[in-house]
Amino acid sequence: MRLLQLMRVARLLRLMRAVPVFRTFATTYVSLMPRILPVVGFLVAVMLQFGFIGIELFGGLPVEAFAGTSYAGANYFSLNFNDGAATTSILFALIVVNNWFVFADGFGVASGTMWARAYFVVFWISGVLIGLNIVVATIIDQFSRAVDDLSLIHISEPTRLGMIS
Repeated sequence: MRLLQLMRVARLLRLMRAVPVFRTFATTYVSLMPRILPVVGFLVAVMLQFGFIGIELFGGLPVEAFAGTSYAGANYFSLNFNDGAATTSILFALIVVNNWFVFADGFGVASGTMWARAYFVVFWISGVLIGLNIVVATIIDQFSRAVDDLSLIHISEPTRLGMIS
């Protein structure tokens, strides 16, 4: 049974090599790895720095301090700055722009300072607007290089994309 499953995967890989669009994606993925690692490293460094700052500023805030906020209403208590794992979770939630204003409001009320909101806005600017856009730009640039190198995809030839005209 395992051999049969392995043969199905091998067949899929052969198909991906035969279809030009799939070959472009595979080439892009393989050639992207060395170029994306420094960019992802930059994003991780930004998250680490903000994580250390967040632990120092907001670590150990009592749950009662969040009472009456949308943070408490959404039951986000497990997303906090009390330890490294929870800090990673909250920063990942922020990097994918998941209710960052709820976190900013909750930690602003809990800490009693407006600087908490500034922390979340600066992280949003440096992590999302700068860091994540550099990651996306690197991926798009590598894909366009693969398309130019392989000369496989032409907008004027939809049949080469596997589409029926």
